[in-house]
This record gives sequence, C-alpha cells and structure tokens, in this order.
Amino acid sequence: MKKGTILLLFGLLLSSHFVFSQAHKDTIETNIVIPHLHGTFSIEDSWEIHREAYLKQLEARKLSKKEIEKKLKEYDKQREKFVEQLEKHREQVEEHRRLMEEHRKKVDAHRKEIEKHRDRVEKQRELVEKHRDIFEKHRKLIEAQREQVRKHREIARNKQEFVHNLCNKEVELSGKKSFSKTIDISIENSEAIHFVITSKIKSGEVLVEIFDPKGKKEGELSLEHQKLGVISKAMNTFSTTSGSLNKTANSPKSGNWKVKISSKKANGYVRVMVAEAAKTTMDK
Repeated sequence: MKKGTILLLFGLLLSSHFVFSQAHKDTIETNIVIPHLHGTFSIEDSWEIHREAYLKQLEARKLSKKEIEKKLKEYDKQREKFVEQLEKHREQVEEHRRLMEEHRKKVDAHRKEIEKHRDRVEKQRELVEKHRDIFEKHRKLIEAQREQVRKHREIARNKQEFVHNLCNKEVELSGKKSFSKTIDISIENSEAIHFVITSKIKSGEVLVEIFDPKGKKEGELSLEHQKLGVISKAMNTFSTTSGSLNKTANSPKSGNWKVKISSKKANGYVRVMVAEAAKTTMDK
C-alpha cells in the first residue's frame, strides 16, 4: 500500500511534466532527466516509477486499453537503455561526491595550515613586542643615567669653590676576581669636603662606601649589572650599568677619611674625586 501511494504521487508529478513537455512522444528520449532517487530507490523501483508515470500519461490521453498495452510493450523494450543510463548517472553522482569529499579534505588541511601559520605569526609578533618593551625600558634607563650624569657634571661645575683637590683617582675593575680597596683621605680643620664618585661596569657588582674618621658611613654607591636574558649575546657585550654619588660634608671631622671599594667580579672602573672647600668661599 505504501509503495503504491509513493508510485501514484510520483507518477502524478511526472505525468504533469510529460503532458506539457512530451505530449507527442511515446518513448524515453536519449537525454532522460533522471530524478535524484538513487539514494532511496533501487534501479527496479526507479524503472517502475518511470513506467507508472508513463502509464498515467497514456491514460490521460484517453487511449484504448489495447493501444496502452502496445505502447507499454514498446516502452518496456527501452528498459535496458534506461537502466544503463540510470547506472551511469549514479556512477557520476558517486564520482562527484568523491571529488567533493577530496576537495573538502584539501580545504580543511589548507585551513589548518593557515591557522598554524597564523599562530606562528602571532607568537612572533608577541616576541617582537616583548623585545620592543625590553629595549624601550633599557633606552629609558640609559637616558635617565645620562641625565643623572649631566646633573652631576653641572653640580661639579657649580662647586668650583672646592678649589683644593684632595684626591683624583681611577680604579680599574678587571672582572676576573673579587677584591676590596681603600683610599685614605686626610682632613685637617676643613670647612667642607665634597666627594664625587662615578662608576661604570658591564658585569658583576661594585660597592663604594665613604667613612668618616670614626668609622661612620657617610654615603655609598652600589651598582649591579643585570644581563638582558632575552637579548642576543652581542647586546649583552655592549650593555653597561653606571651611576654616581655626590656627597658634601660640612665641617667634617679632622682625621683619616676612607673611601672603600668592594668589587664582586665587576668589570669597569670607579673614579674618586675629593675636593676641599676654602673657608672664604663657603662664607660667601
């Protein structure tokens, strides 16, 4: 019953098509329009559906039973051609489906490659941004150190009243080993003394301390060179850390002042300059 209903509905659909486009043709044309039934019906079912549709067309033309039987016999002779054409159509559909599947797989593979490439580009961009931030911080640090040195130089120029130089020494730091060195400065009845200590290193640590005659610390300069881990080795070679200390002691205690330099495998130098103020200049 179910199959008969399907055949009837499909027959009515095809009969309307044949009435308008093939009213004077009693045989299957060479280019048969085959409906997409291959996934639902067998070849035999498809033939029966086509035959039923053709029968409906003949009945619609109000032919006699004998004429209908004659035309159906002629129609049935084309069954083999119909089956061959339908089978060929199904093979073409399967080939098309296979090609579409291969194309889909290629598209998916290409999409995955694009996503991988995009991820690599994104990671490279993030790495560049990190390097840029590090370079920018390093540049600002260098600018700040330069500004500090400039100010110290300006201060030194403005301290020309310290006319009596007590010390002007530069201590080289080899970086091969740690050591400690003390510079003694003798002060007697001085109005004021001014210390200018500068240092620049490219590795290690250095500590410079100022002590009065009683051993009290009056000031210090501490530097530690930090390597730029993610920057190339060549950049580390040219990277330096610098700093300076300006210290004025008014009415300093008489006796032996000390400047102690402690190096922990520092590579660079420490410059110590000490000047004594003339009393008349300070009075001004």
